[in-house]
Amino acid sequence: MEKLERIKLPRYAELPKINLYLDQLIELIIDYLTPILGSSQSKWISSSMIGNYIKQNLLLKPIGKKYSKDHICNVIIISLAKQVFSSVEMEKIVRIMNSIEQNETVDTIGSDYDNFCMEFETIYDAVFSKNIIADSDSNSLSKESFMVRTIIISIINKLYIQKHLDSYLDTINSNNEQKKEPIDENIN
Repeated sequence: MEKLERIKLPRYAELPKINLYLDQLIELIIDYLTPILGSSQSKWISSSMIGNYIKQNLLLKPIGKKYSKDHICNVIIISLAKQVFSSVEMEKIVRIMNSIEQNETVDTIGSDYDNFCMEFETIYDAVFSKNIIADSDSNSLSKESFMVRTIIISIINKLYIQKHLDSYLDTINSNNEQKKEPIDENIN
């Protein structure tokens, strides 16, 4: 049985306390997400992608060319969600997440982000260990929070399929090769 690799997204309090330039932001995101998304980061993060996120209003403009903890949180979530969702869908997702924050009485970007991370890790562990996802509290979630949960489930299901599809097909091909009988070249 394949051993489950545990993943951990950085919590809000663990993010840099100083604002970062774009190249520093990208390097940090690569460090955080490579264990989840793989090492071909050119496919999932670049400076032009960050610029596009800003143009599409998925990400606020940096302040004086520097990106804050809130930017880092949003880039992590966008980088994960874009594995499954189009730009148009991403805009809607960002609006949903913003509506959750606006419905709360205190500024809770950090706690909302931390909740996203905990939910992501819990579902990731459940899917990759082939356990059923406990869904006992879904009825108590707001519509927006339930949508965030299903967004996370969609992301993780795609990651699981990507990780296992090639090895599964290799196994099938190997089994098919073993089943083939050798061809006798002397037959006319």
